Amino acid sequence: MKITSKKLLLWLYPTQLDSGTRYRGRRVSYAQVPVILPELSEDGRQSLVRLLEKNRLLHTDQLTGELNLTLSSYGKSQLEALFPLLKRELDPWQGDWQMILFLEPPQSDPSFRYLRSLLLKELCFALKRGVYLFPGQVTERVTDILNKTYRDSVVVIKYDTWSFGDELKIIGQKANLHSMADIYSGISTELKKLLTKRLSCKRLTNQQKKAIYSVYDRLFINFSEDIGLIDHYFPQVESGFQLLCQLKDNLE
Repeated sequence: MKITSKKLLLWLYPTQLDSGTRYRGRRVSYAQVPVILPELSEDGRQSLVRLLEKNRLLHTDQLTGELNLTLSSYGKSQLEALFPLLKRELDPWQGDWQMILFLEPPQSDPSFRYLRSLLLKELCFALKRGVYLFPGQVTERVTDILNKTYRDSVVVIKYDTWSFGDELKIIGQKANLHSMADIYSGISTELKKLLTKRLSCKRLTNQQKKAIYSVYDRLFINFSEDIGLIDHYFPQVESGFQLLCQLKDNLE
């Protein structure tokens, strides 16, 4: 999925999360799209909306006399697969870990190269060579690959207590949490200055448009790397999801 598609769909993600089984999407005015995707021409933005609707990732309507967009339930599930942070908002991490230990490599992957790349892509932490940590339950994709290809080649150990060593320092370094928390803190400060009142897309100045785009672009970049540990290690810092909700809820 292209970056512009991810950006638009993430903007449509509901700020009020329903823990029930029924998904209720939130309608967003198309007038907000040029603000978050200024790099596209108007034709490009309309083409993107049509493509995403064709792929059933969003719905459109004109019930209020203007074009509105709503993230579909399928689009929501695809986003949550792309951005693990979103799932953490519904099911906060409780501090438990799974450790993946490499043993003897199989003939199909004698250097463990594929497994290493898969684990990093799934946002595991490389504690050291051959040792990876994953917060919470390892994803289904990793579990399937381990069962099919690495059954006698790795060991997975679950634990919920850090007995020795500075957990915040070690995980903070491996997961880049310190810099991520600093970025969120900086964005929070900018939002407090920007959102002194609700902003209307139709009356935004060019300076305000640039400020909103800058904030959202940095939030989007952090979302790609954030798997929801900020609340656990830095509870004093507002999470990326909280900041995104603030930005969206104050734009009309």
